[in-house]
Amino acid sequence: FFAYNQSTNVFKDEIMEIDCKKIKLDEAEIILPLKHGYLDDYIVSGKVEDVREVKILDEDAIITRIKCLPIGELEIFALKRNTDKVPDEGDLVYAVGWLQGRNAEENK
Repeated sequence: FFAYNQSTNVFKDEIMEIDCKKIKLDEAEIILPLKHGYLDDYIVSGKVEDVREVKILDEDAIITRIKCLPIGELEIFALKRNTDKVPDEGDLVYAVGWLQGRNAEENK
């Protein structure tokens, strides 16, 4: 997942109600298509399991592995300049970006 931007712990104690169910956004593991975005643009959130700082083409970047229940684990690549901070393990990360993938059935 290539993040256009990534934020940490932005939903402190916020609750959203969907279909009469209350969802605590600071614990939500979600992946949703970005409304009015391109076909492969998504919003993701999940708890941080691991963070690696890397340098790509002279740019400081981070690779954040999150637990995202709908798909398991997801690695988010973000340039440091597009993040609010380097997240810590256990933080909730929220990112908007490009999800590259393919249908597993295509390889059969």
